[in-house]
Amino acid sequence: LLQNSDNIAVVKDLDLRIIATNEELASATGHDSIEELIGKTDAEIFGIPATQEPIQSYMQDELEAQKLPKGEYLLREEDFIRADGEKRIILTKKYPIYNAQGDLIATGNISTDITERKNASDKLEAQNRLFKTLINNLPDAIYVKDTQSRKVIANVADCNNVGLQSESEIIGKNDFDLFPTEVAQQFFEDDQQVIKTGKPIINKEEKLVKRNGEELWLLTTKLPLFDTNGTITGLLGVGRNITIQKKATEAL
Repeated sequence: LLQNSDNIAVVKDLDLRIIATNEELASATGHDSIEELIGKTDAEIFGIPATQEPIQSYMQDELEAQKLPKGEYLLREEDFIRADGEKRIILTKKYPIYNAQGDLIATGNISTDITERKNASDKLEAQNRLFKTLINNLPDAIYVKDTQSRKVIANVADCNNVGLQSESEIIGKNDFDLFPTEVAQQFFEDDQQVIKTGKPIINKEEKLVKRNGEELWLLTTKLPLFDTNGTITGLLGVGRNITIQKKATEAL
């Protein structure tokens, strides 16, 4: 099992010395064979003092894993420095190993390289922060709805239009949850027209009634959203507040 795993697999005794491992660890640490690793600690294998990171964290987690009951484990995201100096990120499962009599005899470690996945996740998170910063500083209401007309994204201006304080109060709700029925019905019909036909609605004047009864006028655009297969997954809405202009026109 150890030798046919694509992951780094290690079994250590209670003194945290390796008693079994596979070629994945030997290759990653620059050793020619598994035999060179047997009986050694992580500090000896990596040439890093036990008091320094990441060796200190490795040891602390494994000692903690020794205290776990059978069947439980720790899951840790760890830094891993390969022999060539390349820094990788691994996800390691650490668990206790008991004999038939119920005595703790070793700890097991299975590590998966998640560097690419982690980097992609970090990049996506940075892009999401940039996106949120952008839309939350726009004066127009920006929102995204799924095919059932439930909101999945709402910026600060959209929250203000609804009369709520935060996006979390809006996510998952449709317009019937947020507005009077007659207003929500028109919004819903427009949404479904865009979702079913794939044709956008551009700059439509709409009257919006906030939860406190205040009336607003919006110039609304709704665009269909597609996945990579061309299937419509929802819509993007943009609402520009034109209440002042509308009232000025009515006054004239």
